[in-house]
Amino acid sequence: MAEIDGFSSSAALEWDDLDAAVSYVAARQELALVEKSTGRADGADGEFGVVRRYRLVDPRDRPVEIRFLTDSGALDGLQSASSLRSGTVVVRVGRFGDDQRERALAAALLERLGALALID
Repeated sequence: MAEIDGFSSSAALEWDDLDAAVSYVAARQELALVEKSTGRADGADGEFGVVRRYRLVDPRDRPVEIRFLTDSGALDGLQSASSLRSGTVVVRVGRFGDDQRERALAAALLERLGALALID
């Protein structure tokens, strides 16, 4: 069975704010964090990037996956003047997807990331 990609959206990502944004949205959406990982992502053009993946479950025990993808410089931390980077957020809900829920979660994550960026 092919993996369902879920809803994706381009975003400005502050890598250090991802955990806080996911925790905030998860608490309000009644999601429980199961696992978090960070690793390398192979791009279609042969370039490498970074992916941070969060696996959660909702109250109906459906799996929820949130992925943030950006270029490999994201792990360089605060060496540059700004750690804000362009990237992509991907949200997948349930085994077969739930477009409405995925869009709502992505919007909530992007809204929270925007609010956190204003704090710095």
